[in-house]
Amino acid sequence: MHDGMEKGSLVISRKQHILICALAGLLILGGVLGLSAHSDLQNAEKQFEDTISYVKEQCTGYDNLNLATEAKSLMRVMENAQHLCSEIARDQQENPGRVLDDAAMEEYLQDYTLSGILVLSAEGKILCGASQDGRAADPQIREQMEKELAGSIVLKVADHPQQVYAGRTEKEDSSYVDTAACARKDGDGVLVVYYRTTAEYVRNYSLSYQNCVQGYNPAVDGIIVVTRGDRIVASNDTSLLDTTVDENPTLSALKAPPGSSTPTALWGRDAVFISMSTARSGRCMSLPCAM
Repeated sequence: MHDGMEKGSLVISRKQHILICALAGLLILGGVLGLSAHSDLQNAEKQFEDTISYVKEQCTGYDNLNLATEAKSLMRVMENAQHLCSEIARDQQENPGRVLDDAAMEEYLQDYTLSGILVLSAEGKILCGASQDGRAADPQIREQMEKELAGSIVLKVADHPQQVYAGRTEKEDSSYVDTAACARKDGDGVLVVYYRTTAEYVRNYSLSYQNCVQGYNPAVDGIIVVTRGDRIVASNDTSLLDTTVDENPTLSALKAPPGSSTPTALWGRDAVFISMSTARSGRCMSLPCAM
């Protein structure tokens, strides 16, 4: 009987030993997996930071070059506005009986690299004008132009003859219009000139953020997203272009406070998504890093 008890105790001790070893093994395995996951997350964050720094640097460089090009274009339009204003005043002085109408504007337009010319009253009513595409002669287009100009800063130059207004307006199709306005020297009102750059020209010759993310393979480097406000303007996943951050639940969850330099991490089933906003432009860039 005594021998039986010893054998029973020995069996229990072996079971306890096996159980303790199994628990210890599980704890060690859990620790290894935890450390491995932490290391993978750190590597993913490092990869993200390196990629995001490079893309941000490229985007900033593109911004500076595009701003320089925009400034030169606006300067040219301003010079054209001032030169044309002086030419009209000189012609009116030399030929007091000359009528300033659409036909006269078409003649002036032939001597300038402009898309259109408008002569406005101080209240913003179009007195005459001309354009390369002929749209300025359309009464409905003129009415639309008058609505857009009503209450704008363009009309304020009528009260400040020494000032010249210049600005760029981006259209929904990615084209843009450079506009300059100055007070008339031959009477009351405002002279407005504008130059329209087509969307095709913008796509072919302007520096685009899309160029910054080309070459990154979504399957290897993850998906990189560059936004302006909430609209996605560049991504190496072309299906995301021209959509908004809020339309994508993952990107919406990644939205970091503007100016935040701390990455925002989101755990997914197959990846870790990390996002950060830039202080300079407020752009949010997101990168899913494979685990």
